[in-house]
Amino acid sequence: MTIKEKKGFAIALVLVLSSILLLTSITLFRTGREYNAHVKNDFSELQAYYMAVSAIQHTQLKVKYFPTELYDASEFSLGKNPMFDFSILSNDEYDSLSPMVKSEYSSVSPHFRKASPNNSGPRFLSAGTMSTDNNEKWFQLNSLDSADANLVDSSWFSDGWPKDKKFQPIKNSDLYLWKYARDIANLKDIQPALSCDAGKVSANPNSLDVSSSNELPYEATYQIVDIRVISTTDQKRLNEEVVSFTGVGSIKVPVTGEIITYEINKKIKVRRK
Repeated sequence: MTIKEKKGFAIALVLVLSSILLLTSITLFRTGREYNAHVKNDFSELQAYYMAVSAIQHTQLKVKYFPTELYDASEFSLGKNPMFDFSILSNDEYDSLSPMVKSEYSSVSPHFRKASPNNSGPRFLSAGTMSTDNNEKWFQLNSLDSADANLVDSSWFSDGWPKDKKFQPIKNSDLYLWKYARDIANLKDIQPALSCDAGKVSANPNSLDVSSSNELPYEATYQIVDIRVISTTDQKRLNEEVVSFTGVGSIKVPVTGEIITYEINKKIKVRRK
């Protein structure tokens, strides 16, 4: 191979290698950019997740200190009276009662206290339809009054009748549950001290030093959007309910303004204290 041919081959080889390096650099650049965007998106989702966790932890704290209010609200939503006496006596305890008091309890084991005008069940938030059974009619409604299932927005709520997460009016019997969950949020108009609103967000979140600044890197909210009673089995024996809470956390991405949300469901057992 002559010197001229060797030079030509070298030039071709350099061009090929340069092209390969260029393509590799472009690929790495695109991959890095996509990875960076993916990481940022995952990070925002993680932030939204922890905001939803905050809603659940806030709920657990409130339930810990105010279980009776939640239990009563749960019973109201079922058309029951939370003050209903669920006492169950042993055979010896039952046998020691006077004949008059015995009549208030089941004559066969388990000796639970029967429903009666002296131990009434329904909390009459709704006219509803009562059972024809002389025991059960004091314990639970068969159905709610139709007016309670077809509410209108003209009401005594200053901002209109409250809605559920499907934007349907809250039934009368569920108002206590709605009220219980209403302040489990970090919204500025509900819990100002906990809010992460735009007024606290740094103008340049990327250079924010959280160790020396009280500003926040992003807007974030959490709240309970749904609360339901899901346990009614063996109610007389247990005198407790299981309540399902749905918490939602939201993050507003500073650069794009995109809203990222995350939803968590938590079931909590509650009984009257």
